[in-house]
Amino acid sequence: NEVRQGELLLKADHPGQYTSAVMGATDVDIVITGAIARVRVTQYFNNPHPQWMEGTYAFPLPDQSAVDQMNMVIGDRLIKGVIKEKQEARKSYDQAKQAGKSASIIEQISPNIFTTAVANIPPEGEVRVEIEYQQKLSWRDGAFSINFPTAITPRYLPQELINRGETLSAEEDPLKTSGSVKNRTPPTNITIKLNAGLPLAQLFSRYHPVSVNRVLN
Repeated sequence: NEVRQGELLLKADHPGQYTSAVMGATDVDIVITGAIARVRVTQYFNNPHPQWMEGTYAFPLPDQSAVDQMNMVIGDRLIKGVIKEKQEARKSYDQAKQAGKSASIIEQISPNIFTTAVANIPPEGEVRVEIEYQQKLSWRDGAFSINFPTAITPRYLPQELINRGETLSAEEDPLKTSGSVKNRTPPTNITIKLNAGLPLAQLFSRYHPVSVNRVLN
């Protein structure tokens, strides 16, 4: 429930604990027609461990959205998502896992969090996740808007350390580099094709610079 962007979480030695897979680039393609958007997200991850791993891919969906397609590439294997009843899907996943096959199963654990269990990720292997969903644009103060989660929330730092002006050590924080805590966020590439269906008074991005190319039919 704390996921704020797509993440691949690898099972640790202790039950209920996870480590994050190494994240690569994220490609987002959005096609907007009127007030409906179809979003395709492609994310790349790497298993940094020298052994086969099992993990969970988690993705936070926007409000009023629904996943309808999911593909996953693990090594040289393509896994295409198929919608099934929950019990049947779980049975198929367990059978594939026991047979040593790469497999995944997607489930909804809260109104806006979808998870995909991923079995048999090869040592130092790459995982490519492709997920598609549809969503309604938000309407507020006379304007339509859409957003995509590109960063997790700030990590917790005890108040006593903040008061003393301290940061986490390299052992406590793997993102610490050259004496400072750095958020090494991989690139996110977002492309939007917009067919509004009506004249637009203004088109802008509130938080990021964008390049706008207008195509005349």
